[in-house]
Order: sequence, then structure tokens, then C-alpha cells
Amino acid sequence: MEIDLTKLETEVKIVMAGSAMIPIEALDFFSRDKSQEVRASAFANLIATEEILDRGLKDEVTAVKIAALRNPNVSGEQIDRTVRENEDNDDVKFYAAKSPNALEKTLDYLAHDKHPVIRRCVAWNPITPSGILRWLGNNKDSGFSVRLQVEDNENTPKDVRNRLKKELPSGRIALEPSIELLHNWGEPEDDD
Repeated sequence: MEIDLTKLETEVKIVMAGSAMIPIEALDFFSRDKSQEVRASAFANLIATEEILDRGLKDEVTAVKIAALRNPNVSGEQIDRTVRENEDNDDVKFYAAKSPNALEKTLDYLAHDKHPVIRRCVAWNPITPSGILRWLGNNKDSGFSVRLQVEDNENTPKDVRNRLKKELPSGRIALEPSIELLHNWGEPEDDD
């Protein structure tokens, strides 16, 4: 029994594109769909090939690009290229800075980003090398939240961690940075 993929409803395509049992040819087909939800489902699929992920990382829609960026099979080189091609896209940089597949050169680049939440993500990432964490912890331009995240990272050199423990107020908790924090950064809070 053959199925005409062009005649399926969007909801069915989304489910099929996310299935690990889908033939790669069908996944490739769904990765080119006009629906961004179908494409995002295809790029998030764990069987997506490097070629399919490359297509997702170049998608015009940020949410689709992020689906590919968050795929555990995305390579460090793909992440690095995507960050540099999207240097004005904070959402892309946010997920790249938190990726367990990010390269050291990508994390170093993002550690110098103007947005403190991006730098905080680098400080949070458990694979961030100690040299980058040392720089973030010693940089006077690193705000409280970045320095707190540095102090909490197990890769932080002991001398930097001990100094930050003395400098930062006690009783604080370093929480994982959220996309909502990124989107709401600098906005005044409602008093209602």
C-alpha cells in the first residue's frame, strides 16, 4: 500500500515527520513542506541526516531553524556556521550557547555576545571549557547572573569558583536560563 504524501492533512504530516519509523525519503519530503510545523517536526526527528539538518538550519523561520539546532545529531560545525550566519538572531544564539554539541570556538564567540542572557547560557553549559568560564568569571562586565552561573558550573576553575563564592551574596540559586528570560530581558514588569 502506497501513500500519497502530498494528499495528507497537516496534522498527519506533523506526526509522520516526527516518527523514527519513517523512511528517510519521506522525512526528506516533509522537510521541504510548506507548513513550518511539518518542517520543524522533520528537523527535530532523530533520524534526520546531516543534509536534512543543514536545510533546517537555513530555514527562513526561526522556530524551524531552532528545531534543527536542538536536534541532538546536529554537529558542532553546523551549530557554529548557523550562529555566525544568524548573529542578529538571539533565539538561535540562545539555543546554540546551551547545546551539548557546541564547539569551543562557538562558545567563546557567544561568551562575548552583547546580550547577558546569551553569556549566561554559555556559563550554564556543562561543556563550556574552564578557560571560557575563567574569562566570564573574571570579566568585570559580566553581571551578577552570569557570574552566578559561572560559579555554579563544575568546569569553573577552583580559584575562580572560590573567589566568586566570596564575592557573590550567599543563599542564591543559579537557575538554567530560559527562552522567556531572553525574550523579556529589559522589559519593565507589570505592576497590575
